[in-house]
Amino acid sequence: MRTRLKILIPALILTVAGVTGYLLLQTSYSTALANDYGLFELRRDIRVNTRFFKAWLGDAEAQSLIGAYYYNGLHAQKDYTKAAYWLAKAAEAGNAEAQYNYATLYFYGQGVEKDYYQAVKWYTKSAEQGLVPSEVSLGHAYRDGWGVSRADNVQSYEWFRKAADAGNAEAITQVAAVYEAGLGVAKDPAQALDWYRKGADKGNSFSRMKMGYAYLNGDGVEKNIDEAFKLASLAAEQGDKDAQQLLAYMYYNGLGTAKDCTEAVRWHHAASLRGAQDSPSLAGIIGGTAMIVRCQNDTPER
Repeated sequence: MRTRLKILIPALILTVAGVTGYLLLQTSYSTALANDYGLFELRRDIRVNTRFFKAWLGDAEAQSLIGAYYYNGLHAQKDYTKAAYWLAKAAEAGNAEAQYNYATLYFYGQGVEKDYYQAVKWYTKSAEQGLVPSEVSLGHAYRDGWGVSRADNVQSYEWFRKAADAGNAEAITQVAAVYEAGLGVAKDPAQALDWYRKGADKGNSFSRMKMGYAYLNGDGVEKNIDEAFKLASLAAEQGDKDAQQLLAYMYYNGLGTAKDCTEAVRWHHAASLRGAQDSPSLAGIIGGTAMIVRCQNDTPER
């Protein structure tokens, strides 16, 4: 009996030591890996810490959130590599938002090597689950021919239309542009105008600019200078360079507003900084002093 104990005790000690050593090694490895990917970066917000632990345990929604934290620098220092690590896990698990964000990393080459085909692959997986931003991205991909075998206006229209029917303002404006140009569908100015009106109502700056021109010229709608000025002003404030050019023209000529040389110069300059070319209606009016002098000279004395 004693002989057996003499044999078993050392064997037991060796076994315990081996298991303990293995566990310590695994813990050390896991800790290092966890530190690398943010698990032990403790934060004041207990909910955020909980999400980090849930992500580590394999929760796809938490992994998607942690990836977004690292991408945006929210609750964590901005780090595209860590963002890609967590978003990849969530995307592989089927999380639609993670698939969209992971695709975007590939599109811009952030945390991963730029790869348009990978971007389209993940946008497609996400769009097939009905995520609207992914549908819009695929509309652009098929229209412009990036990440696909060739440009396809019909496919582009179909993806834009899905997102437009869901109420996405950018997609609505893209559908309007498709009908205006006749790309993937029959050219239809009336349909284009209808979609631009919807886009303007949704607050899209390009649609507002297009409707501003329509009301100014009476193209497909009853001429309404006041509405043209209102829409041009809204779109110009949003940064649309063509709307800024239109607004400069309206201030210069006193259309829908009192003539204002200073405002005309200001908006013409703003449009020029964004790369706008002089429209035919502004031909010969080249910003700065020359424009304000001409504007003042054309203003009748009161």
